[in-house]
Amino acid sequence: MVLFRTFASGRLTTELTRRQQATGDWTDSVVTNPGHATAVLAGRTSLPAADVDRVFGAVFSHGMQAAMWLLTAVSVPAGQSA
Repeated sequence: MVLFRTFASGRLTTELTRRQQATGDWTDSVVTNPGHATAVLAGRTSLPAADVDRVFGAVFSHGMQAAMWLLTAVSVPAGQSA
């Protein structure tokens, strides 16, 4: 979970900065509470709805991808020793 949050938070900062949006303490809640992430993004930024959806997708895809790479890295050696 820490890996997911770290990578997702980094991607969120990158996505918001790229779109000239301010970041702050509120960005942590976007990553830790995905059920309200789009509402928080819409309320704290001036992004159009389509961009909010794109940012949300990019952030969570990036976090999940990092978690899957870790799972792969751990699984490969385990499979070779069997």
